[in-house]
Amino acid sequence: MTLPWPPLGPDTGHDFTGMARASLARLINSVAVASGLAATGRQVDLSGLDSDAGLLCAQVMDLDRDDGIAMRPALVALNEQLALLEDSVQSRMTPPPPADLRRRS
Repeated sequence: MTLPWPPLGPDTGHDFTGMARASLARLINSVAVASGLAATGRQVDLSGLDSDAGLLCAQVMDLDRDDGIAMRPALVALNEQLALLEDSVQSRMTPPPPADLRRRS
């Protein structure tokens, strides 16, 4: 049976910790850029952020216990930055007018 991709695992020489750290760095950079844009009142495109976060979560789950524990502080910091970004984006959103004040067409 031929696999459509090379098998991954500890015996194949793949650096799972390095891959997770690279994904984490990309996500931290994306959140920093989005936070900078949001802080200036510019529109922020967050499409793809959920899939990047999902990939990072999957990669972290594949790590050895000690490697995962070592990444925990950076993951907690990322979570805090995401919460700040969410607050920033939500504070700039204009709520819709009450239903009774909307124009009728």
